[in-house]
Amino acid sequence: MTDYTNADDVKKRLAGDIPSLAMSDAFDATIAAKVTEVSADIDRLVKVARGVKGDWSFLADTEATVRQFMARGGQMLPIDDCVEVDQVTLLNMDGSAMQDLSSPFDYVLEPIQGTPIVGLMRMQGVWGRYSLVAVTAKWGYATSIPPDVTEAAIIEIIRSYLSDRAGNDDRLGLTPFGSVITAKAYTSKVMELVSDYSYGGGSLR
Repeated sequence: MTDYTNADDVKKRLAGDIPSLAMSDAFDATIAAKVTEVSADIDRLVKVARGVKGDWSFLADTEATVRQFMARGGQMLPIDDCVEVDQVTLLNMDGSAMQDLSSPFDYVLEPIQGTPIVGLMRMQGVWGRYSLVAVTAKWGYATSIPPDVTEAAIIEIIRSYLSDRAGNDDRLGLTPFGSVITAKAYTSKVMELVSDYSYGGGSLR
């Protein structure tokens, strides 16, 4: 779980509207909790859109771990987003190791260059239908947090905080022409972010 911004960055946006609260310990704790809450929401929304099976974050793991995938046949095996693949092993149905594969003789990464890696392309034959494959990798989208993710998180944190202050009222204010401004569920910035990052290897399953 990664926080995509911090309380200080959010306070800079809010300080002009609520300077007295911006200096209080209670405010700091509330905003810090919102940072974690919204970051987790963004992870969950994008994870579902990308079809990821395991835990997911825009910031990739620093240590490689193993995940198992079931091949459906064909040359491409979609996997969860990762930034580095260390080992690929074919498994028996009881989960025991059957054969270690090597790159690029047995498979190549998809895409061949850049991240995130979203699939393994078989070079010798095809992936056996319903065969189990263990992949040891550093799971996640990238080695650093994209700036648009941080921006969307700050905007959503402010919306969520202001909504809470109004008793979870969706009405946030009025336009100069007297129309009520509402912010139901997530801001359009968050939903745009989810749309931009929707297509990972898991969405091909």
